[in-house]
Amino acid sequence: MVASEMLKYGYHPQIGLGPKTNGIIKPIQLKHQRAQVPVSEQVVDDDIIKGIGTLYVAMIQGEPEMDFKKLTIHDAEPGKVLQNWTIS
Repeated sequence: MVASEMLKYGYHPQIGLGPKTNGIIKPIQLKHQRAQVPVSEQVVDDDIIKGIGTLYVAMIQGEPEMDFKKLTIHDAEPGKVLQNWTIS
């Protein structure tokens, strides 16, 4: 993607970057790259849920007056007074 954009705006391979084409030609190689997780080992939502287990169940059971299945998110216009806030 980046290469196609560079070519679209006039970049020619093996010519330096910069206004006078006197910049670097070869890509910069990092000496110490951070460890990266391969795509096949990335964490998915199911793994997170399994790891958390019943961590929040006690919190949910402690609030019986709240129906967590009916909670929704609504867009609010700027300046709109919100009526769903509670103070505890």
